Amino acid sequence: VNSAELPPNRTRWHQRTSAPASSAAPSPPREFGNKVRLPASALAELSRGGMHFPLTFELGTHDRQLRAYCGVLEFSAPEGRVVLPNWLMQTLMLGSGAPVTVRSVTLPKGTAMQVQPNTGELVQANDGERAKVVALLECSLPHFSAVAVGDSIPIHHNQRVYWLTVLHTYPADAISLVSEPYLDIKIDFVAPLDYTEASFTPPELRPAQPATPTGPEVPDAGHGPQPGDGATLCSNCERAVPASALVTHELSCRLRNVRCPQCAAVVAKRDLDLHQREAHAPVECACGVSMERRLLASHQASECGLRKVACAYCAFQSQALFIDDHQRQCGHRTDLCPKCNLYVKRMDASGHAVSCRAAVSEDEQEFFCPYCDIPGLLEAEVIEHCKAVHADDPAPRMCSICACRTGNLEPVTNLPAHLDVH
Repeated sequence: VNSAELPPNRTRWHQRTSAPASSAAPSPPREFGNKVRLPASALAELSRGGMHFPLTFELGTHDRQLRAYCGVLEFSAPEGRVVLPNWLMQTLMLGSGAPVTVRSVTLPKGTAMQVQPNTGELVQANDGERAKVVALLECSLPHFSAVAVGDSIPIHHNQRVYWLTVLHTYPADAISLVSEPYLDIKIDFVAPLDYTEASFTPPELRPAQPATPTGPEVPDAGHGPQPGDGATLCSNCERAVPASALVTHELSCRLRNVRCPQCAAVVAKRDLDLHQREAHAPVECACGVSMERRLLASHQASECGLRKVACAYCAFQSQALFIDDHQRQCGHRTDLCPKCNLYVKRMDASGHAVSCRAAVSEDEQEFFCPYCDIPGLLEAEVIEHCKAVHADDPAPRMCSICACRTGNLEPVTNLPAHLDVH
């Protein structure tokens, strides 16, 4: 390839090599993306010429009639060879061992794209819901490093492969899908070629949801490879990456990322000044306490004396500095218990709700003898005890059953006769 024929600053490295079928490699690239394996000499050449990230490559046939864009999975292919996914080889009409040109290029970051499913099966597999189709595209696109207008790309869903045609890309006809820290691109899709439902309308362009970060700039906490599963921690960002990709990852990570000296967060080098201004600049809260900007929100939510706090006993809200005085007064106010008709302090309401005798079923409720104060008697036992032991006692007594159930504390003149009512 004559690099002079290309726009300035677009070509940084190129090499003509052969492309074996994926099955010929000991560890083929994933079929659900467009990342390839290159030889280690490619990494050496790129390092000498100054690497620019993200690493994006253009694949072309010897007659330059067909081309495709891809990313790099790892630099572990045999010398003089590049290992491609099967679907990418079919797109370029390449056979095993056919010559292919690999060229390092720079593509603009994609902001929007429009795709069209080749068949309506993709829509039907998602219950005909456009939102599900868009969500599937948002989850699948991070596996692709770059796309161009006219590309046909495979989407894997429920152990099936669906093909999409890229109709438009913005801001150029070929765009990079590698973003920091996550893919943020507006996705639109039109009705499939064989889809005839008249009510079908494409969804509005909307940003893709954050996908699992894949670049070295964001440490992976809980996702992706974990140490001990054939993965190794990057010495720079402490993210677990596959051992086969560790050299590539650490090289790009040290070129792009640095640890903040104040909070040890891993940030892009170009964003370090911005991070320190936004996260560590000193600010003063309205309550008079000074702190770093990154701590202000947490302080205002849980520590600031001027924050609004609700009373534990009523709906009144006050500043945290004064809520204790209010709660001391409010907690000593009493409310009528609807179960036992007794007035209970608000501060004791939670404990009273557990011990309230009226809250116990009538079969389990215990009473005491009004004459001799024997406790722990059931209702029938109180009646039987009073008639058997205190039937001849004429003194007025308070009925313990009425006192517990209705709050009536008035003495009863003839208690044994009164107990017949119960």
